[in-house]
Amino acid sequence: SKKFQDMMIVKTLMYTGIRVSELINIRLTDIDFDSCQIRINHGKGGKDRIVPFPHSFKELLAMHADTMKKKQAIYVFESSWKKKYTDRGIRKILAKYSEEAQLTQNVSPHKLRHFLLTWLKKQGIDDALIQPYSGHESRKSLEVYSKLAITDAQNEYNAVINKFPSLRHHFALGDSDAGTTPTQNLCSYSSEVPVKVYQYIEGCVCVENGYPNFAGKS
Repeated sequence: SKKFQDMMIVKTLMYTGIRVSELINIRLTDIDFDSCQIRINHGKGGKDRIVPFPHSFKELLAMHADTMKKKQAIYVFESSWKKKYTDRGIRKILAKYSEEAQLTQNVSPHKLRHFLLTWLKKQGIDDALIQPYSGHESRKSLEVYSKLAITDAQNEYNAVINKFPSLRHHFALGDSDAGTTPTQNLCSYSSEVPVKVYQYIEGCVCVENGYPNFAGKS
């Protein structure tokens, strides 16, 4: 359904920290389900990189990818006109749900990216290990990064991502391996807005598909 794809868009942005310009260009062939990685081609600065996603997200992403393949899609996220989304299109989706969730400010793709990268840093992961999949460049981190492999970075990501606020999504759609952070503790994060929008979309999807609605609007 449309709402399911919207939820997948938000979840992909939150779990990978990719930029909206990178999200809309992900092809179905760019996903490596065995390694739980997505290849970003020609990202910022024209550079390629690999970004990880949680093992707990693998089943849902595979389900979505299979649906898109049956539609003979090329890109992971395409509109009903069988065209890849535009930057503006993704922002409109987030703005729509921000408004419906009665938030005082809209969620942007950058806020979702910032939410993940800030959270990873709060888990004690060194900037140099976040950089391989964040796409950031700095003289200090580049010096260390040159000696690291993506495997090292993904190992660090995998070690903490199960504690990432999963918004109780596994209760609704079977992500039994995902870790959760109680909703009341989310206030400790600098950006609670992305979480609220995701909860709202999840609630819509649960109602539409007959799943228990654990998320709600707040």
